[in-house]
Amino acid sequence: MKQSFDDYKHLAGGTGGKGSLWQGPDHLLVVEGRGFILPFSEVYRRVDYDKIQALTLVTTKSYIWASIGMGLAAVFFLGLAFLSRDEEPFLPISLVIPGVMLTVLLLINMFRGRTCRCSLQTAVQVLRLKPLVRVQKAEPVMRLLEDLCRRQQSNLVSASFFPAQPGAESAAALPLPPPLLPGASIPGGKPPWQGSNWTFFTGLLMLLWGPALAAELFVPGLALTISSVVLGTLITVLGIIGLVHASRYRTPGTLLTCLWANLVVDLLAGLGMYILAIAAVMHQGMNNPEDMFGKKAVGNERILSFLADYSMEQCEPWGWGLVMLGGLILILGLSIVVYGGRGRRLAPEALATPPPVPPPLDPAA
Repeated sequence: MKQSFDDYKHLAGGTGGKGSLWQGPDHLLVVEGRGFILPFSEVYRRVDYDKIQALTLVTTKSYIWASIGMGLAAVFFLGLAFLSRDEEPFLPISLVIPGVMLTVLLLINMFRGRTCRCSLQTAVQVLRLKPLVRVQKAEPVMRLLEDLCRRQQSNLVSASFFPAQPGAESAAALPLPPPLLPGASIPGGKPPWQGSNWTFFTGLLMLLWGPALAAELFVPGLALTISSVVLGTLITVLGIIGLVHASRYRTPGTLLTCLWANLVVDLLAGLGMYILAIAAVMHQGMNNPEDMFGKKAVGNERILSFLADYSMEQCEPWGWGLVMLGGLILILGLSIVVYGGRGRRLAPEALATPPPVPPPLDPAA
Protein backbone atom coordinates (compact mmCIF):
# COMPACT_ATOMS: atom_id res chain seq x y z
CA MET A 1 0.00 0.00 0.00
CA LYS A 2 1.24 3.53 -0.80
CA GLN A 3 2.54 5.50 2.15
CA SER A 4 1.98 8.88 0.49
CA PHE A 5 0.46 10.52 -2.57
CA ASP A 6 0.23 14.18 -3.57
CA ASP A 7 0.01 16.11 -0.28
CA TYR A 8 -1.25 13.17 1.81
CA LYS A 9 0.73 10.97 4.17
CA HIS A 10 -0.54 7.60 5.38
CA LEU A 11 -1.18 7.41 9.13
CA ALA A 12 -2.99 4.11 9.80
CA GLY A 13 -5.20 1.45 8.28
CA GLY A 14 -5.25 -0.30 4.93
CA THR A 15 -7.62 -1.46 2.23
CA GLY A 16 -9.88 -3.53 4.54
CA GLY A 17 -13.27 -2.76 5.96
CA LYS A 18 -11.88 -0.45 8.68
CA GLY A 19 -10.53 2.00 6.12
CA SER A 20 -7.50 4.24 6.53
CA LEU A 21 -6.37 7.66 7.78
CA TRP A 22 -4.37 10.15 5.72
CA GLN A 23 -2.66 13.33 6.93
CA GLY A 24 -3.34 16.34 4.71
CA PRO A 25 -1.82 19.84 4.86
CA ASP A 26 -4.78 21.37 6.72
CA HIS A 27 -7.22 18.48 7.15
CA LEU A 28 -7.52 14.78 7.97
CA LEU A 29 -8.79 12.44 5.26
CA VAL A 30 -10.80 9.51 6.66
CA VAL A 31 -11.45 6.64 4.24
CA GLU A 32 -14.20 4.24 5.37
CA GLY A 33 -14.91 0.88 3.75
CA ARG A 34 -18.57 -0.07 3.41
CA GLY A 35 -19.62 -3.72 3.35
CA PHE A 36 -19.83 -6.82 5.53
CA ILE A 37 -16.43 -8.52 6.13
CA LEU A 38 -15.19 -7.34 2.69
CA PRO A 39 -15.60 -3.68 1.63
CA PHE A 40 -17.54 -3.15 -1.58
CA SER A 41 -17.33 0.66 -1.60
CA GLU A 42 -15.48 3.50 0.11
CA VAL A 43 -16.62 6.76 1.71
CA TYR A 44 -14.24 9.73 2.01
CA ARG A 45 -14.56 12.24 4.82
CA ARG A 46 -12.53 15.44 5.13
CA VAL A 47 -12.16 16.90 8.62
CA ASP A 48 -10.36 20.22 9.01
CA TYR A 49 -7.90 20.39 11.89
CA ASP A 50 -9.27 23.75 13.06
CA LYS A 51 -12.79 22.22 13.34
CA ILE A 52 -11.79 19.37 15.65
CA GLN A 53 -12.90 20.03 19.22
CA ALA A 54 -11.81 16.83 20.96
CA LEU A 55 -9.76 13.68 20.36
CA THR A 56 -10.63 10.60 22.42
CA LEU A 57 -8.75 7.35 23.03
CA VAL A 58 -10.41 4.76 25.29
CA THR A 59 -8.97 1.33 26.01
CA THR A 60 -11.34 -1.63 25.61
CA LYS A 61 -11.50 -5.19 26.89
CA SER A 62 -11.64 -6.82 23.46
CA TYR A 63 -7.98 -7.76 23.78
CA ILE A 64 -8.62 -9.68 27.00
CA TRP A 65 -11.78 -11.44 25.83
CA ALA A 66 -10.25 -12.37 22.47
CA SER A 67 -7.19 -13.83 24.21
CA ILE A 68 -9.37 -15.81 26.61
CA GLY A 69 -11.60 -17.10 23.81
CA MET A 70 -8.73 -18.15 21.54
CA GLY A 71 -6.85 -19.66 24.46
CA LEU A 72 -9.81 -21.76 25.58
CA ALA A 73 -10.52 -22.85 21.99
CA ALA A 74 -6.87 -23.83 21.48
CA VAL A 75 -6.85 -25.82 24.72
CA PHE A 76 -10.13 -27.44 23.67
CA PHE A 77 -8.82 -28.68 20.32
CA LEU A 78 -5.38 -29.68 21.58
CA GLY A 79 -6.96 -31.47 24.55
CA LEU A 80 -9.25 -33.46 22.27
CA ALA A 81 -6.29 -34.27 20.04
CA PHE A 82 -4.38 -35.58 23.06
CA LEU A 83 -7.34 -37.69 24.20
CA SER A 84 -7.75 -39.19 20.74
CA ARG A 85 -4.07 -39.92 20.18
CA ASP A 86 -4.75 -43.68 20.12
CA GLU A 87 -7.46 -43.39 17.47
CA GLU A 88 -7.02 -43.32 13.69
CA PRO A 89 -4.36 -40.78 12.62
CA PHE A 90 -6.80 -38.52 10.76
CA LEU A 91 -8.72 -37.72 13.96
CA PRO A 92 -5.91 -36.22 16.08
CA ILE A 93 -4.45 -34.49 13.02
CA SER A 94 -7.79 -32.83 12.20
CA LEU A 95 -7.94 -31.57 15.80
CA VAL A 96 -4.31 -30.45 16.04
CA ILE A 97 -4.53 -28.20 12.95
CA PRO A 98 -7.19 -25.78 14.32
CA GLY A 99 -5.52 -25.91 17.75
CA VAL A 100 -2.18 -24.80 16.29
CA MET A 101 -3.85 -22.10 14.19
CA LEU A 102 -5.66 -20.71 17.24
CA THR A 103 -2.40 -20.74 19.20
CA VAL A 104 -0.68 -18.71 16.46
CA LEU A 105 -3.58 -16.24 16.40
CA LEU A 106 -3.39 -15.95 20.19
CA LEU A 107 0.33 -15.11 20.03
CA ILE A 108 -0.28 -12.52 17.29
CA ASN A 109 -3.07 -10.92 19.34
CA MET A 110 -0.83 -10.72 22.41
CA PHE A 111 2.03 -9.28 20.38
CA ARG A 112 -0.15 -6.50 18.92
CA GLY A 113 -1.08 -5.31 22.42
CA ARG A 114 -4.15 -3.77 24.01
CA THR A 115 -7.19 -2.69 22.02
CA CYS A 116 -8.77 0.74 22.04
CA ARG A 117 -11.52 2.88 20.50
CA CYS A 118 -10.58 6.28 19.06
CA SER A 119 -12.81 9.11 17.87
CA LEU A 120 -12.78 12.79 17.07
CA GLN A 121 -15.48 15.35 17.75
CA THR A 122 -16.49 18.44 15.81
CA ALA A 123 -19.43 20.78 16.22
CA VAL A 124 -21.66 18.57 14.06
CA GLN A 125 -20.49 14.97 14.49
CA VAL A 126 -18.60 12.40 16.49
CA LEU A 127 -16.51 10.37 14.05
CA ARG A 128 -14.96 7.08 15.08
CA LEU A 129 -11.46 6.41 13.77
CA LYS A 130 -11.86 2.71 12.99
CA PRO A 131 -8.27 2.07 11.76
CA LEU A 132 -6.96 2.88 15.24
CA VAL A 133 -7.76 -0.27 17.23
CA ARG A 134 -4.46 -0.95 19.02
CA VAL A 135 -3.01 1.32 21.69
CA GLN A 136 0.53 0.77 20.41
CA LYS A 137 -0.40 2.23 17.02
CA ALA A 138 -3.10 4.68 18.11
CA GLU A 139 -1.14 6.71 20.67
CA PRO A 140 1.47 8.14 18.21
CA VAL A 141 -1.24 8.95 15.66
CA MET A 142 -3.44 10.68 18.24
CA ARG A 143 -0.46 12.70 19.53
CA LEU A 144 0.32 13.77 15.95
CA LEU A 145 -3.30 14.78 15.34
CA GLU A 146 -3.33 16.73 18.61
CA ASP A 147 -0.19 18.61 17.56
CA LEU A 148 -1.65 19.39 14.11
CA CYS A 149 -4.89 20.65 15.67
CA ARG A 150 -3.01 22.91 18.09
CA ARG A 151 -0.97 24.40 15.25
CA GLN A 152 -4.03 25.10 13.10
CA GLN A 153 -6.00 26.53 16.03
CA SER A 154 -3.18 28.65 17.45
CA ASN A 155 -4.35 31.67 15.43
CA LEU A 156 -7.93 31.39 16.65
CA VAL A 157 -8.82 33.97 19.30
CA SER A 158 -11.62 33.36 21.75
CA ALA A 159 -14.62 35.62 21.28
CA SER A 160 -14.52 36.51 24.97
CA PHE A 161 -11.49 38.81 24.38
CA PHE A 162 -13.48 41.12 22.09
CA PRO A 163 -15.51 43.90 23.79
CA ALA A 164 -19.23 43.46 23.62
CA GLN A 165 -20.96 45.76 21.12
CA PRO A 166 -23.73 48.02 22.41
CA GLY A 167 -27.13 46.45 21.95
CA ALA A 168 -25.61 43.06 21.08
CA GLU A 169 -26.59 40.07 23.11
CA SER A 170 -23.83 38.77 25.31
CA ALA A 171 -22.34 35.42 24.31
CA ALA A 172 -22.74 34.21 27.87
CA ALA A 173 -26.45 34.91 27.75
CA LEU A 174 -27.04 32.68 24.74
CA PRO A 175 -28.89 29.48 25.62
CA LEU A 176 -26.72 26.40 25.79
CA PRO A 177 -27.63 23.39 23.67
CA PRO A 178 -29.48 20.71 25.64
CA PRO A 179 -27.34 17.77 26.78
CA LEU A 180 -27.45 14.58 24.76
CA LEU A 181 -30.01 12.20 26.24
CA PRO A 182 -29.11 8.52 26.75
CA GLY A 183 -29.90 6.50 23.66
CA ALA A 184 -30.25 9.54 21.38
CA SER A 185 -28.67 9.58 17.94
CA ILE A 186 -25.22 11.16 17.66
CA PRO A 187 -24.93 13.47 14.62
CA GLY A 188 -22.74 11.80 12.03
CA GLY A 189 -22.72 8.47 13.90
CA LYS A 190 -24.69 5.26 13.88
CA PRO A 191 -28.26 5.24 15.23
CA PRO A 192 -28.77 3.70 18.68
CA TRP A 193 -29.61 0.03 19.03
CA GLN A 194 -33.37 -0.54 19.23
CA GLY A 195 -33.51 -4.33 19.24
CA SER A 196 -33.91 -6.77 16.37
CA ASN A 197 -36.16 -9.74 15.67
CA TRP A 198 -33.31 -11.49 13.84
CA THR A 199 -31.12 -11.60 16.93
CA PHE A 200 -34.05 -12.38 19.23
CA PHE A 201 -35.17 -15.44 17.24
CA THR A 202 -31.54 -16.52 16.88
CA GLY A 203 -31.26 -16.59 20.67
CA LEU A 204 -34.52 -18.52 21.01
CA LEU A 205 -33.35 -21.19 18.55
CA MET A 206 -30.03 -21.40 20.37
CA LEU A 207 -31.92 -22.17 23.58
CA LEU A 208 -33.41 -25.16 21.76
CA TRP A 209 -30.26 -26.25 19.95
CA GLY A 210 -27.97 -26.19 22.99
CA PRO A 211 -29.75 -28.99 24.90
CA ALA A 212 -30.33 -30.95 21.67
CA LEU A 213 -26.64 -30.84 20.81
CA ALA A 214 -25.59 -31.76 24.35
CA ALA A 215 -27.99 -34.74 24.37
CA GLU A 216 -26.88 -36.01 20.93
CA LEU A 217 -24.66 -38.76 22.35
CA PHE A 218 -27.01 -39.67 25.20
CA VAL A 219 -30.40 -39.94 23.49
CA PRO A 220 -30.59 -42.33 20.51
CA GLY A 221 -32.93 -41.65 17.65
CA LEU A 222 -32.89 -40.15 14.18
CA ALA A 223 -35.37 -37.36 15.03
CA LEU A 224 -32.99 -35.68 17.50
CA THR A 225 -30.08 -35.83 15.05
CA ILE A 226 -32.10 -34.33 12.17
CA SER A 227 -33.53 -31.59 14.38
CA SER A 228 -30.03 -30.76 15.63
CA VAL A 229 -28.70 -30.44 12.07
CA VAL A 230 -31.66 -28.29 10.97
CA LEU A 231 -31.45 -26.03 14.04
CA GLY A 232 -27.71 -25.59 13.57
CA THR A 233 -28.15 -24.57 9.95
CA LEU A 234 -30.94 -22.09 10.76
CA ILE A 235 -29.00 -20.55 13.64
CA THR A 236 -25.90 -20.07 11.49
CA VAL A 237 -27.90 -18.29 8.76
CA LEU A 238 -29.92 -16.17 11.21
CA GLY A 239 -26.77 -15.36 13.19
CA ILE A 240 -25.05 -13.96 10.09
CA ILE A 241 -28.13 -11.88 9.21
CA GLY A 242 -28.37 -10.61 12.80
CA LEU A 243 -24.67 -9.72 12.81
CA VAL A 244 -25.04 -7.72 9.59
CA HIS A 245 -28.06 -5.92 11.06
CA ALA A 246 -26.28 -5.19 14.34
CA SER A 247 -23.25 -3.71 12.54
CA ARG A 248 -25.46 -0.88 11.24
CA TYR A 249 -26.32 0.37 14.74
CA ARG A 250 -24.56 1.45 17.90
CA THR A 251 -24.93 -2.04 19.32
CA PRO A 252 -23.92 -2.94 22.91
CA GLY A 253 -20.53 -4.59 23.07
CA THR A 254 -21.90 -7.59 24.95
CA LEU A 255 -24.36 -8.37 22.17
CA LEU A 256 -21.74 -8.04 19.43
CA THR A 257 -19.38 -10.32 21.36
CA CYS A 258 -22.14 -12.92 21.78
CA LEU A 259 -23.05 -12.78 18.07
CA TRP A 260 -19.46 -13.28 16.95
CA ALA A 261 -18.97 -16.02 19.55
CA ASN A 262 -22.15 -17.69 18.30
CA LEU A 263 -20.78 -17.76 14.75
CA VAL A 264 -17.51 -19.33 15.93
CA VAL A 265 -19.27 -21.88 18.14
CA ASP A 266 -21.64 -22.81 15.30
CA LEU A 267 -18.67 -23.60 13.08
CA LEU A 268 -17.04 -25.61 15.86
CA ALA A 269 -20.26 -27.54 16.45
CA GLY A 270 -20.57 -28.27 12.73
CA LEU A 271 -16.99 -29.53 12.69
CA GLY A 272 -17.70 -31.67 15.74
CA MET A 273 -20.78 -33.21 14.13
CA TYR A 274 -18.77 -33.91 10.96
CA ILE A 275 -16.04 -35.66 12.95
CA LEU A 276 -18.66 -37.66 14.86
CA ALA A 277 -20.26 -38.75 11.58
CA ILE A 278 -16.92 -39.98 10.24
CA ALA A 279 -16.19 -41.79 13.49
CA ALA A 280 -19.67 -43.37 13.46
CA VAL A 281 -19.20 -44.64 9.89
CA MET A 282 -15.76 -46.04 10.72
CA HIS A 283 -17.11 -47.71 13.86
CA GLN A 284 -19.94 -49.26 11.86
CA GLY A 285 -17.45 -50.46 9.24
CA MET A 286 -15.27 -52.15 11.85
CA ASN A 287 -18.25 -53.88 13.46
CA ASN A 288 -20.05 -54.85 10.24
CA PRO A 289 -17.46 -54.96 7.44
CA GLU A 290 -19.60 -57.14 5.18
CA ASP A 291 -22.39 -54.54 5.32
CA MET A 292 -20.17 -51.55 4.65
CA PHE A 293 -17.40 -52.55 2.27
CA GLY A 294 -19.62 -54.43 -0.12
CA LYS A 295 -21.20 -51.17 -1.32
CA LYS A 296 -19.72 -48.41 -3.40
CA ALA A 297 -21.07 -45.50 -1.35
CA VAL A 298 -22.93 -44.80 1.85
CA GLY A 299 -26.07 -42.67 1.54
CA ASN A 300 -26.69 -39.59 3.64
CA GLU A 301 -29.64 -41.22 5.37
CA ARG A 302 -27.42 -44.09 6.52
CA ILE A 303 -24.75 -41.71 7.77
CA LEU A 304 -27.39 -39.87 9.82
CA SER A 305 -28.66 -43.17 11.19
CA PHE A 306 -25.12 -44.19 12.18
CA LEU A 307 -24.63 -40.83 13.88
CA ALA A 308 -27.99 -41.14 15.67
CA ASP A 309 -26.98 -44.53 17.11
CA TYR A 310 -23.50 -43.34 18.14
CA SER A 311 -23.29 -43.19 21.95
CA MET A 312 -21.09 -41.55 24.54
CA GLU A 313 -19.56 -44.91 25.50
CA GLN A 314 -18.13 -45.24 22.01
CA CYS A 315 -16.47 -41.81 21.98
CA GLU A 316 -16.22 -40.98 25.68
CA PRO A 317 -12.70 -39.46 25.70
CA TRP A 318 -13.59 -36.60 23.37
CA GLY A 319 -17.39 -36.76 23.16
CA TRP A 320 -17.65 -34.42 26.12
CA GLY A 321 -16.44 -31.65 23.85
CA LEU A 322 -19.79 -31.71 22.06
CA VAL A 323 -21.55 -31.49 25.41
CA MET A 324 -19.46 -28.44 26.34
CA LEU A 325 -20.34 -26.78 23.03
CA GLY A 326 -24.04 -27.41 23.71
CA GLY A 327 -23.76 -25.75 27.12
CA LEU A 328 -21.89 -22.79 25.62
CA ILE A 329 -24.57 -22.37 22.95
CA LEU A 330 -27.22 -22.36 25.69
CA ILE A 331 -25.42 -19.59 27.60
CA LEU A 332 -24.86 -17.50 24.46
CA GLY A 333 -28.50 -17.96 23.45
CA LEU A 334 -29.71 -16.66 26.81
CA SER A 335 -27.45 -13.59 26.49
CA ILE A 336 -28.62 -12.88 22.93
CA VAL A 337 -32.28 -13.14 23.96
CA VAL A 338 -31.71 -10.66 26.80
CA TYR A 339 -29.78 -8.08 24.74
CA GLY A 340 -31.06 -8.75 21.23
CA GLY A 341 -34.79 -8.19 21.56
CA ARG A 342 -34.77 -4.85 23.28
CA GLY A 343 -33.05 -1.47 23.11
CA ARG A 344 -32.81 1.78 24.99
CA ARG A 345 -35.89 3.60 23.82
CA LEU A 346 -36.52 7.16 24.86
CA ALA A 347 -39.83 8.19 26.32
CA PRO A 348 -41.79 10.67 24.16
CA GLU A 349 -42.00 13.20 26.96
CA ALA A 350 -38.24 13.00 27.47
CA LEU A 351 -37.68 13.97 23.85
CA ALA A 352 -40.30 16.73 23.87
CA THR A 353 -39.08 18.52 27.02
CA PRO A 354 -35.30 18.69 27.39
CA PRO A 355 -33.84 19.35 30.85
CA PRO A 356 -33.90 23.01 31.93
CA VAL A 357 -30.74 25.02 31.30
CA PRO A 358 -29.43 26.94 34.34
CA PRO A 359 -29.24 30.75 33.93
CA PRO A 360 -25.84 32.27 33.06
CA LEU A 361 -23.65 33.64 35.82
CA ASP A 362 -23.94 37.36 36.53
CA PRO A 363 -20.51 38.97 35.97
CA ALA A 364 -21.35 41.76 38.49
CA ALA A 365 -22.05 39.27 41.27
